[in-house]
Amino acid sequence: MIKIYSVLMLTLCLCLTGCRSFGELGARAQDPVVYSNPTDASEHIARIRFVGNVTGTSILQKSNPGLKNHYLVPHTMLGFYNETRDIGIPKLTYRPQDYKGYYFEIKIRSEPTIVNISTDAGPHGYCVTSFLITPEAGKDYDLNYDQKENSKICVLHFNEIVRDPTTSVTVLKPAPYQVKKKYGQGFDD
Repeated sequence: MIKIYSVLMLTLCLCLTGCRSFGELGARAQDPVVYSNPTDASEHIARIRFVGNVTGTSILQKSNPGLKNHYLVPHTMLGFYNETRDIGIPKLTYRPQDYKGYYFEIKIRSEPTIVNISTDAGPHGYCVTSFLITPEAGKDYDLNYDQKENSKICVLHFNEIVRDPTTSVTVLKPAPYQVKKKYGQGFDD
């Protein structure tokens, strides 16, 4: 009886509101700001590849007006849209699994940047944390958070992508970053 009542109410709502009801399902609930690549000259730009699920990941750059977080992918009433975006950062031949799932590449200003990661709860736990990075202009980076690595703490791997001069193979070289004490802190904390 409850199922029939639910279907009748849904049908009534759709009849009263028309087709606009379906359009509202995809509308942004709070309209969070989505990141877009900067238009600065290339000598002020670095590139970062986020490996894995980027839903719930946002960045905050020191030059952002109003210091607002910018999400990598849009969020709607139905949740985040996960996607892959490739802008040509060199791939690692010894880690092809990184490119079978989601990865998301962006251009970013070379300035202090806070990366906020907020994952959904799952069988391997969840992560809510912030990291401060300062990418250097003209360099490529790989930012990898693997939720399966450790369910007790949030582990981030932030590496510069470089070409080994002896083997000519693209490899990862650890890059400096700082773990923020609390999620969403500003640059002075």
